[in-house]
Amino acid sequence: MIELPLPLPSTAQLGPVSYTLEAGLYAIDGDFLYIEISDDDKPEYQGEYWSFRFYGEEVPLQGRSSLNAGDELTFPEAAAPDGASDFAVYVWEHGAARDVRMRVLEKKDERLRLYISGEADVFWDDDIGANVPFALHAWFDLEGTD
Repeated sequence: MIELPLPLPSTAQLGPVSYTLEAGLYAIDGDFLYIEISDDDKPEYQGEYWSFRFYGEEVPLQGRSSLNAGDELTFPEAAAPDGASDFAVYVWEHGAARDVRMRVLEKKDERLRLYISGEADVFWDDDIGANVPFALHAWFDLEGTD
């Protein structure tokens, strides 16, 4: 495994747009994950400022009660009990995030360094509207800790 210096900048790529992210937050309640991260810079693309927020609420942890370095989870489309996606991305409005893959790269105390990828609906235009690939690499802090 390659050792990377700390802290790493938290970044995301959504189609053609790159973001710098704030540290994310996560919580685990029983066997459910709550996770959220948003942009720090709102980059400009085609004359508009694009925001970015990735989040999930009551995401089943697939039999886990914690996350540890080396864990890999996949969340196929429409995995939620009501047929909705477990995750969402907000750019122009809230859109489903599908085929999400989450890898725990590192765990330091209660902080997690995650790599998350998938596809999202961002509702920009015909070329950048549905099934736009995204990936983010970021630190997440346990909610409620400093």
